[in-house]
Amino acid sequence: ADAVSVIGAALEAKAAGAGHRSIAVVLGRPATTVRGWLRRFAALAEQVRAAFTRLLLALDPLAASVAPRASVSADALEAIGRAAAAAVLRLSAVPVW
Repeated sequence: ADAVSVIGAALEAKAAGAGHRSIAVVLGRPATTVRGWLRRFAALAEQVRAAFTRLLLALDPLAASVAPRASVSADALEAIGRAAAAAVLRLSAVPVW
């Protein structure tokens, strides 16, 4: 099984415009595997975007809306990143005061 960091790198590369074959070469994975990851994510991207946008707003009700990107998959990645950043800020062990 591949680590989320590997799959995440593939998703980020795709959002930046790379194709599945070049991503596969960089990651050292079969092109068919990478193509499968990208297709599955694209198929679920709107649901992922919606879920992580809700999480972002639950963690930070004052967060600005997620700006549209070049694709729904890129929108979903933006929402994931923003929700993760909000979680770090909200759940940080550093006292606010």
